[in-house]
Amino acid sequence: MKSIFSNRIFLIGLLIRLGFFFYPTTGVMADFFTVFLDKAAQNPFTNPWSQLPPEYFPYGLAMFILMIIPKLLGYLIFGELVLGSSLVSLGLIKVVLLGFDLLFLKLLLQLTDRRENHILLFYWLNPITIYISFVHGQLDIVPMYFATLSLFLIGREKFIWSGLVMGMAVSSKFHTMLLLPLVLAFFWNNDFIQAALRKIAQWLVPFGIVFIISSIPQISANKIAYNSLASPEAMRLLSLNFPFTEQFTLYFGVIIVLLILARFIFATKMSLEGLIFSSGILLGSLLIVTHSVPGWYFWILPTVTIFYATYNFAPRILLGLFILFYLISFPLSDILPSQFPFLHGVCFSILQLTVLCILIVIHVMCVQKQAPLQRRFRPLTIGIAGNSGAGKNLISNSLIELFGTQSTRVIEGDDYHKWERGNQKWQEYTHLHPRANHLSHLREHFLSLSRGKLIFQPHYDHSSGKFTEPRPMQAPRTLIVQGLHTLYLRSLRDLFDLKIYISPNEALRTAWKIKRDCGERGHTLEKVLNSLKQREKDTVAYVQPQRETADIVVEYIPKQELLPEKILNLDRIDFSMKIVLWNDNAFEDLIEELSMHSALHVSLVDDADINRIGVLIDGTISANEIDAIASKSIPNQRAVTRARIKPIWEKNYVGVIQLFIMKVLSTRI
Repeated sequence: MKSIFSNRIFLIGLLIRLGFFFYPTTGVMADFFTVFLDKAAQNPFTNPWSQLPPEYFPYGLAMFILMIIPKLLGYLIFGELVLGSSLVSLGLIKVVLLGFDLLFLKLLLQLTDRRENHILLFYWLNPITIYISFVHGQLDIVPMYFATLSLFLIGREKFIWSGLVMGMAVSSKFHTMLLLPLVLAFFWNNDFIQAALRKIAQWLVPFGIVFIISSIPQISANKIAYNSLASPEAMRLLSLNFPFTEQFTLYFGVIIVLLILARFIFATKMSLEGLIFSSGILLGSLLIVTHSVPGWYFWILPTVTIFYATYNFAPRILLGLFILFYLISFPLSDILPSQFPFLHGVCFSILQLTVLCILIVIHVMCVQKQAPLQRRFRPLTIGIAGNSGAGKNLISNSLIELFGTQSTRVIEGDDYHKWERGNQKWQEYTHLHPRANHLSHLREHFLSLSRGKLIFQPHYDHSSGKFTEPRPMQAPRTLIVQGLHTLYLRSLRDLFDLKIYISPNEALRTAWKIKRDCGERGHTLEKVLNSLKQREKDTVAYVQPQRETADIVVEYIPKQELLPEKILNLDRIDFSMKIVLWNDNAFEDLIEELSMHSALHVSLVDDADINRIGVLIDGTISANEIDAIASKSIPNQRAVTRARIKPIWEKNYVGVIQLFIMKVLSTRI
């Protein structure tokens, strides 16, 4: 703030505000607020809400304390000089408003990375800001400062302080209570259940304490209804209605506000920026569906200021029209010819239209990305391709642990073979040939599950070589497709959120396949080797080209010579791993974190493809170390998995693969 005080734009705005200290404000400030505060100053040991009707001060205890302190001190020192609607009396209120104006300016600078001139122009010199507080005499700056500060403190992870401050906001003016479900949804949707509940408790307990304590004076005076849901201002929300029947009325204002609130609550993730802009849109919706009073327009000023200060391509003509028609509709309304009363309605309609357009632009440019809905209506989809025995099951099983067993389903490519074992058609085709598989059925099942439909899928039993009866599969939150031809069909692979190809060295894959088919499935070594030879042509033609379409390629490189006849006698096959990614992935921080573990060697290597880069990995790492790296490098895990519980991380290479998969997804979701 030190540099601000020497800024000419700031000094001009400050002089304008100080000039209005000598403006004889009329209306509610002079006729109601000062009367209420004068009565309280003269009777400091009585409940102020029991002295006068509630419309004299339709605010809460926090607002009262802030306003009564300078009035009470002034009365103790200067006596009746500070009472009534004199400039001195009004000035004591305006001093408090100026203090909050300066605090708001500082907060907006912090929220916009000190875009000083933008904030000074869009907030400090905004005639709406000045008019509402220092000319019209409304106090809405106070609750909006507390509400905005509370959201800012959430971003700093100071949840207890944020709850206290939001309690102050609601205790200042009840309309900020509308933000309560939005904040709770922010915590719930952005973290796993234990952490979310802990943060909600840290925030909600201090909020509740402040709210309950601040409500005691109004409850004891039987005025709580007027200062909350039953106030005349709150009843404005019911003004937009349609008499549906003699008994029932449709309140469109309530419907619209609840729909907008539900849209934000059901977002699959929400950033701090998304929370701030969603709050502004939600409060702005109250302006659209009611005949708003002048002071209410302060409710959207913080959001509008941050938006225009942050996004250079935001249409500033809308901001200009907003200011122009606000001034015409309220402070300058007397200049409209009295013989054309409809002009008042036209100007107010244009004002409301500009507010609506600004909120729509904020939603399109910011909220759609920062608080998206699309994953609410479709699962996260991952395709895993690779040759037989490449390790696809190992990776898909690790992803089930990562995304949650309750919310993840796997479609296995082997279930879409056309024929059972022993069929003569296998003499013409190998399993690796696309014509030997119902790939169109695979695509149809994938599309059905991705749209939320139930499918019935047969299962290929490797032990018997037979198909089972079709079994039901429900649409999951995460859908994994793994098989020989997962990335073969162009129309299918383009639908995956992430494509993975497993590409072990052929000698290593042969060793794994021998161990699996001979050791687990009872095949002879000769049969396995003959099968590999028969499939070699189809491997080159139909499986290996899928590598070029993958977002992540996992290569395994053996450290020893692997002779087929000696493989079954090997207790352990040592190998290193190479993960190949598109070169525009942001994984530098992840590599740096992995490199800090002495038992794991990590290095970047060039790939033959100019569009890719490789990460060579050798060594060991524990599951706990993987978990710690993930927590530091991938803060939005909940948004990726959408599971209620934390991911289960594996150790060593599988855990590293999990890390890179989650990292890539976190940049896309």
